[in-house]
Amino acid sequence: MTPLPAVDVVIDNRNYETYLGDAIESALAQDHPDVRVIVVDDGSTDGSRDVIARYGDRVVAVLKENGGQASAINAGVPHGSGAIVMVLDSDDLLRPTATRRVAEAFAQEPALVRVQFRLDVIDATGRATGPLKPPPGTAMPQGDIRPRLLAAPLDMPWTPMTGNAFARAALEGVLPIPEQEYRGAADFYLVHVVPLAGTVAFLEDVLGSYRVHGRNGHEPARGTFDLAHVRRVIAASTATHRDVHAIARRHGLAVGDAPPESVSDLAHRITSRRLAPALHPLPGDRPGTIAVRGARASLRRRDVALPGRVALAAWVGVMATAPRPLARAAARALLVPESRSGLIDRIARWRSSS
Repeated sequence: MTPLPAVDVVIDNRNYETYLGDAIESALAQDHPDVRVIVVDDGSTDGSRDVIARYGDRVVAVLKENGGQASAINAGVPHGSGAIVMVLDSDDLLRPTATRRVAEAFAQEPALVRVQFRLDVIDATGRATGPLKPPPGTAMPQGDIRPRLLAAPLDMPWTPMTGNAFARAALEGVLPIPEQEYRGAADFYLVHVVPLAGTVAFLEDVLGSYRVHGRNGHEPARGTFDLAHVRRVIAASTATHRDVHAIARRHGLAVGDAPPESVSDLAHRITSRRLAPALHPLPGDRPGTIAVRGARASLRRRDVALPGRVALAAWVGVMATAPRPLARAAARALLVPESRSGLIDRIARWRSSS
C-alpha cells in the first residue's frame, strides 16, 4: 500500500496560553503516522512559550515578534516539508482522525489543492454548544470552483482556518500572505486564492472544533452586532477581491478589468456606510452606488433561487434608503445569525434547485 502523504500542522498562537496546550495535544494525537507539528508563537506576552517548551522536540517551535496571523503562517510553513499543510488556530482542536482523512482525500484525487471539513463549535471549556461550521445542509463548493471565485468569491460558504487543508505546492505558490491586509484574517486569503490552482473537496465528517470564547480575533460575541467586526470584514474582503483577481491573472485565467463583486462584501459595506459613516473604511462609497451594485450582484447569483435573489436586492435597497433605526434592524437581521428571522435566514440560505 502506498503511504499516505505527510501532513504538517502549523499552529499559530498569540497569547492563548489557556488553550494552546489542548491544541498541541490534539495535533500530536493524530492517527496518521507522518505528521509534523510546528508551533509558531507570534510574540506572546503570557505564558505561551512555557507551554511550547514543555513539548521539547515533539514539536518544531518557531518564536517570533508579533506580526499577526498572516505573519505567523508565513513563518511556520517553511519549517515543514509535508505535501499537505493544515493551519490550526491555537484556540481550536483537531479530531484524532483529521490528518489521516485529509491525506486520504488528497491521495485519491491528485488535482486537489484544498480540502475543507466540518467543525463543531465549543465554548471556552471545550464543551460542544450544538452548532456546526458549516451548518448541516449547506451546499459546500466542490470541484473546480474557479468560475465562482472569479464572479463572487465571498458568496461561497467556507470553513474557518482550522477546517482547511492545502496542498503544499499550491500553498507555496501564493505565499507570502500579505501581512498587513490579512493580519488577523489569513483564512480569507488562503481559502480563496489557493483554489485558483486546482480543485476543492469537502468532507462531511466533523474533524475539528472551533472554540468561541469571547476573545476570538474574528468572531463577535454570540448574538451581538459589532460594527468594528463589520469593518474588519470589509477590509479583508476588499483585499481578497483584489488578490483573487491578481492571482487568477498569474494562472492565466481569463478575468475582466475590474475585481469580482460579492453580495456579502456589498452588504457589509452598505451597513458600515449607513450606520457608522465617519468610521467607514472606504471613503469613496456612496449608499446609492453600493445599492445599485448590491442589487445587480444579488440578481446575478445563480446559487440562490429567484425569489431569494429579489429579496436580497430589496434588502440592499432598504439599507440604502431606510431611516437609520430601521437600517440597523435590517442589518442585524441579515448579518447576525442568532437574530435572523426565519424569513431572512431562508432568503440568505435559499439554494436554487437548478
